[in-house]
Amino acid sequence: MLNFKAARRASTRVRTIVFTTNNVIFLDKDCVELAKKLVSEKTYELFGRDLNVEKIVNLSTAILGLTREGDDEVIAVMCISNHPNIASIPSWDWCDWFKFHYGIENVTSRNSCWIHLMVYEPGYGRGVMSPMVRLLYRMKNMEYVFMVVPPGVERVNFVDQGCIHILPKGYLNPRTVQTLFMWQRQNYVKKYKIRRAVEEDNDDIVPLIDMFSEKLKDYYGEYYIAEILTRHENSGRQLIVAEFDSVAVAVIGLNENVNYEALNEHFELRAYHGLKKPSEMDELYREPDPESKSQSGFSQSQMDDSEYSKSIVDQSNVFQYNQSETGSSEFMLKDSSSDDDSDYSLMFSPDDVSEDESFLSNIEMVAKKLGEYEEHLTHEIQYYEHHKGSSHDIALAREQYWSHFKGKRKSKYYGSPNAFALEIALAQPAHLASLSHLYEAAFECFPDRDYCVLSQPFALTPPVLHFFMFVPPRPEGTFPNSLYLLHRNSMVGQIAVRSATEEDEMGIEDLLKELPSRDNLRRLYHSSIESPWRPYLCYLLTCEDDIIGMAVLSEFRDSDYLMGHYNISRWMDYRYHRTGCNGLIEYLVVTPVFHKQGRHFLSELHRLSDFSSLYYKTSHKERPMHNSISYMIPVKSRITPVYNMECLQDYPPEEYVLRREDPFSLYLSLPWTSNRRSFEFNTRIVVVGASETALGFLEALYMKQPKDKFVIFHNVTMVNSHSMTKHKVPTKIRDNLLIQKDFEYESFSTMIASQVNIAHGVMTAINRRERYITIDDVSYIPYDFLFLMCGEQFQKNSVRPDVEPKKEYPRNVYVINTELDAVSAIIDLRTIKQVKKGDKIIVYGHFLQALCCIGTLIAYGVPGDQLIYVEPFPPNASFDGVFRHSVDFFNDPLVDEAVMEAIKRCGKIYREWYNHRQYCVVLGVKVYQGYYFHDWVYHKADNAISHVKFESENRCMDLKCSAMFFYIGKSVSPRTFKSIIQAGLVFDGRLIIDAKCRTNDKHIYGAGTLTRYGRHYYADHLIHKYFSRKEIGQKLGLQIREMLLKCINLDHTYTPVSLKNPESGPSRSNLLVPNYVKPLIRYCKLPDGLYYLSIRKPGMMVPLEAALSKGDYGHVLITGDCKNLDRQGYFRLHLNKFRKVETITCLNRSPIEVQNLALLYGKHEQLLNNLLTRFEMVVIRDLFDYFRQPWAYAIYHDRFDSAYDQMDRYLMNAKLDLEKRDELEEMFRKSSCVKELESKLVKFLERNEDFLPMYGTPAKIKKILGIDP
Repeated sequence: MLNFKAARRASTRVRTIVFTTNNVIFLDKDCVELAKKLVSEKTYELFGRDLNVEKIVNLSTAILGLTREGDDEVIAVMCISNHPNIASIPSWDWCDWFKFHYGIENVTSRNSCWIHLMVYEPGYGRGVMSPMVRLLYRMKNMEYVFMVVPPGVERVNFVDQGCIHILPKGYLNPRTVQTLFMWQRQNYVKKYKIRRAVEEDNDDIVPLIDMFSEKLKDYYGEYYIAEILTRHENSGRQLIVAEFDSVAVAVIGLNENVNYEALNEHFELRAYHGLKKPSEMDELYREPDPESKSQSGFSQSQMDDSEYSKSIVDQSNVFQYNQSETGSSEFMLKDSSSDDDSDYSLMFSPDDVSEDESFLSNIEMVAKKLGEYEEHLTHEIQYYEHHKGSSHDIALAREQYWSHFKGKRKSKYYGSPNAFALEIALAQPAHLASLSHLYEAAFECFPDRDYCVLSQPFALTPPVLHFFMFVPPRPEGTFPNSLYLLHRNSMVGQIAVRSATEEDEMGIEDLLKELPSRDNLRRLYHSSIESPWRPYLCYLLTCEDDIIGMAVLSEFRDSDYLMGHYNISRWMDYRYHRTGCNGLIEYLVVTPVFHKQGRHFLSELHRLSDFSSLYYKTSHKERPMHNSISYMIPVKSRITPVYNMECLQDYPPEEYVLRREDPFSLYLSLPWTSNRRSFEFNTRIVVVGASETALGFLEALYMKQPKDKFVIFHNVTMVNSHSMTKHKVPTKIRDNLLIQKDFEYESFSTMIASQVNIAHGVMTAINRRERYITIDDVSYIPYDFLFLMCGEQFQKNSVRPDVEPKKEYPRNVYVINTELDAVSAIIDLRTIKQVKKGDKIIVYGHFLQALCCIGTLIAYGVPGDQLIYVEPFPPNASFDGVFRHSVDFFNDPLVDEAVMEAIKRCGKIYREWYNHRQYCVVLGVKVYQGYYFHDWVYHKADNAISHVKFESENRCMDLKCSAMFFYIGKSVSPRTFKSIIQAGLVFDGRLIIDAKCRTNDKHIYGAGTLTRYGRHYYADHLIHKYFSRKEIGQKLGLQIREMLLKCINLDHTYTPVSLKNPESGPSRSNLLVPNYVKPLIRYCKLPDGLYYLSIRKPGMMVPLEAALSKGDYGHVLITGDCKNLDRQGYFRLHLNKFRKVETITCLNRSPIEVQNLALLYGKHEQLLNNLLTRFEMVVIRDLFDYFRQPWAYAIYHDRFDSAYDQMDRYLMNAKLDLEKRDELEEMFRKSSCVKELESKLVKFLERNEDFLPMYGTPAKIKKILGIDP
C-alpha cells in the first residue's frame, strides 16, 4: 500500500509542468469552441449553471490562453473584465459596493480586473494560474485580480499559494456566503530597489549597455560610468538604476541641460509652452480663431455656389489626427486645425541643397521628350486661376501650402527650464518592467520640472517609448531625429473617468476654449446634464481632479445598417451585443499630452455607459477627428450584392440591406480592444502617388489589422498632386468619365484622410544620402522608407521620334488623368460662349478613356456633330516608333464595331422633306480611324491652338478646332523620370525592382505601372502593368508591415530592421516573382447610353483570334447581339479548359450589376447551377437574367468564398480510401461528410438570412409549415 501511494505521488510529480509568461498568449472571440471543450462540472459550480461561454468571450476585456510547451496547444483559457460578474451589481457602480462589503480601500476599475471565466484541461492544477496573473501585472496600473466564488465552493484546483481568500465583513464561514479570491501584485512581480547609481555599479551598467551598443565603450573606455559619477559629478547628469538581487538590471541616464532654442527651432512646442515655465516676459504668438479664418477665406456665396469651396479646409485638416497628439497645452485642448504649423509638420526646407547643374540640364532635356503633363500642375498657376471650382481651390491650397510658413512668427519663452533629457534607458530583457519605476523616480530627481524629453531616430520605436508622446517637427525644421515627451502627471498622476456634472462647466470651458467646434460641445454637454431624458451621455477624463479629456456619447439605433454594410462581424458577434448597448461617439477629445490615456478612457466609456460596442463615424462633412482614434479598429466596408427586386418580390432582403447612405469611414471600439497589445511605429513612410497601388498599400497597412495586436503607423505621408475627394466630383463626370475598378474607394478615402498625412505637390527630386524628397522644387519631405507608386499618366507631347516635342501648354488642350482635370476642362468649355461654324472639339486617342470622354461631353450638352474622334488604330510603327500587336482595348470585334456605330449615332436628329417624304438625318460624331497626331497651330497671344494636323499612311488632314482632348500613350511623367535618374535609381524604360518591389536603394520601393522587373528575372510578361494594381499594393503593404513587426521580439524587446542591399543580386529565395491572381475589371459608360464591362484574368492581353486558335481555349457562351442591343444586351462568358469562368464581356443599354458579376470569376460552371449543361440544352437565353435569379445570390455574398473554403478544407481533410473511384464515391455518400457539408452550408445561409431570404432553410420551412423548431 505504501509503495502504491509513493508511485502515485511520483507520477503526479512527472506530470507537473512549470509554465512561464512565454506560454501565455492573447486570444480573440474565435476561441469560443476551444473554451467550450475545456468546460467541466467544476466550471459550472464556480461560475454558475447558466454559464454562457460565447457571451463571456465576446464581452471580455481580455482573453488569455496558456499553451503547452512544444506543441502550442491551448490548455487553459481565462476571460477577464473590469467589473464583477454579479448580475445584481451594475458595471458602472460597483466600487462602493465592494468597499462596503469587503472593506478593501483603493480598489478601482483602473487598478483591478475580475475573472469571469477560467477553464483548463484536466490534469493541470495550480500551475496554470500563476503565469497568466504575472502577464496581467505587466500592465503598469494593475494591482489586483479578483474572482467571485459562490457560496458552498470550498476548493478551487487552479488557485495557487499567492491567492488570498476574502470573506465579507462580519462573516466567518465561506460555505454560507459569497467570497472572493484575490491575487495581489506584490506577490507576483519582481521587487526592485530604485536608487542613484554609484561608482561600484560600473561593472553592472557597462555590460548592460554593451548588450545594445558598444560605441560608448569604444569612445570612452570601460569605466566611463564611474568617471561620469566621480569626475563629472557637476555636469548635470544623473544615473538611476534598478537593482534586483544586488545586481543593477536597468539604468536610465538623465541630463538637466536641454537646448531649448534648438528644440523650439525645429519642433512645434507651443502646446508645451516651449518646455519652460510661464513668465510675464514671454512673447506668445497665437493663431487667429480658426472659424474666422475659414470664413475669411471664402464668402458665403462661394460656399453655396461651388461644391468645391471646402477643399482647402478639407486638405488642411488632413494632417490633424497625427499632429493633434501633441498639439495642446498641459490641461487645455488645442484643435490642430487652428495650428497651421501642424498642417505641414513633415516639411522642411534646407538652406543649402547643391546639385550638378550640367547633369541636371541633361536630365531635363531627356525629361522634355517624355511629355509635360505635370508642367501645368507645378508652374502655370494662371492655369488654375483660369479654371474655377476645384482646380482653383487646389492651386490656392498649394500656394498656401508652400508659402504659409514663410516669415511666420514664433513665440519666445523666457521662463525657467521645465524639462530634462533622457539620454540612456535600457534594461535586461527579463526586467523591462523596471523601466516604469525608473521613469517615476526620474521626476523625483527633478521635482521642479514637468517634462522629460527624448530624441530617437525616426525608424526606431522601441518599447522604451511606450509612455512617451511624439512631437511633430516644424515645417522648416531639419533636426535629424524625432522628439518625444513624457509629462510628470502621465506617470504619477491619478487618472480617473467619471460622469460630467454642473460643477464641471468651468473646467470644460478651459479644455475646449481652443476648439472650433466648442459651441457644439457646449450644447451637447448642457443637454447631457439638463435634459430629463438624457439623449447624450457626457464623461470626463481627469488627472488629479483636473479635466484632461471629454467624451459625448449617444445610443446608436441603426446598428443593423452597420452590420449589413461594414465587416463588423470579423471583430464582434452581434448576437451578444443586445439592443440598447450600442453607442455612438459624438465627440471625444483628450489633451494630447495624455494621449496615451485614450486607451483607458475608451475602456471606462464601455463600463460607465454600459455600451458594449462604441462606433465612430467620419465622412467629408461630419464631426472632426478625435485623437484617440488609433486605439479603435478601422472597419472595412462590405460589398453587398445588387438585388434585382423583380425576381425577389416574394422574399426581399431586409430594408437596411437595400438602403444606401452616403459613404463614411467607421471605427469600432469593443471592451477587449483596450487591452490589445499595440505596436506603434513612427517610421517615416512616404508614398508618392495616389494610384490604385498606393491605395491598396495603405489599405493593407491600416485596414488588415491582426486580431491579437494593434499595429499603429503614426508617420505615413502621401504625396499627391490632386485631391482625393471624389464626393466633390459632379455626378455626370463620376458616372460617365470614370472607369470603375474599385467599389470601396469612397469610404476608404475618407479613412485615409484621417490616418495619413497628405502633401499636395509633385515630387521633383530624391536625395538618397539625406533621405528626403523635394516637392515642387520648394520644400522637402524626409523619409525612412520611400514608396514610388505614381504610375503612368497621359502626356501632352507626341511620342513620335520624328516630331519635335511641344514646349507650350495651350489652354484649350486638355490632358485628363483625374476627375479634377475633367472638372477643369468642363468648366473651361463653358466659358466658350459660342462655337464658330466649322470649329470642332477633337478627342484623340485609342483608349477607353477617350470614348468615355466623348460620352461625358455629350452628357454636358456638347452636340455630337461638334465632336470629332480621331483614333490612332491600328498602331503603325512608322509613326510612333513602337512595335506592338494590333489589339484594340475591347479585344472583341463585335463590341468594337457596335461601340463605333453608337458613337456615330450620337448627335442631333434633323427631319428633312424630300419628294414629299420626311427623312430623319442623324449628324453624329465624326470618326477618323488610322490617323496619327502630327502638329498643331499655336497662337502664343491667346495661349491656344486653332488647327490640328493628323497623318495617315495615305493622306494628311488639317482640322480646325476650339478644343482638344489628348489621350496619347501613357508614360512616366517627366518630373518623376528626372528625379529617378538624378537619384541614381536604376531605370530601364521603367523603374527596376526585384521580386519584393525593392529598388537598388534598400530604403526605396517601387510598385505599379511605373516599374518592371530586372532583366535577370526574364519576366517582362509579368510586370505590374498587367495585373491588379490594388492587389499589388496590398501584398506590398502586408510585406512591409510584417517586416517592421519582425523587429519586435516575443519578450517585447526591440531589434532594428535588417535591410539587405538589393545591389548584391537576388537571393535564391527571391528568384520567383510574386503571383497575382485577382481579375482585371473595367466598367464604364460609353456614348449613346451603352454600359461596358470587362472581367478577365490577369496578365498580358492575348488577341482574341490567337486565343481562339488554341486547342485548350475552352467554351464560349454568348447571349444577345451587339447589333440589336435595344432588344437584349450582349453577354459573352468564357470558360477555360477547367470549366472555370475566365472572361466576362458585357455590353448593355441598362446598368450592369458589376459587383455581382465580378464574383463569378474563377467559379466552376457546376457551382453556377450547372451553367454549361443548361446552356447546351438551350435553357439559358439571356445570361443577364440567368445571373439575376434567386439561386445566384449566395455566390454574390461577400462571405461565400470563406464558407466555400471552409467546406473545401473539411473535405480535403476527410480520411477516405483512394483505391478505387467507385468505392470512394460510395464511401463519400455513406460517410458523414455529405451531412457535414450540408450542415455548414445551411449554417451559412441561416447566419446571413437578412441578405439571402430567397433560400429555404430547414428553420424557414418549419416556420412556414407552422412546426415548432
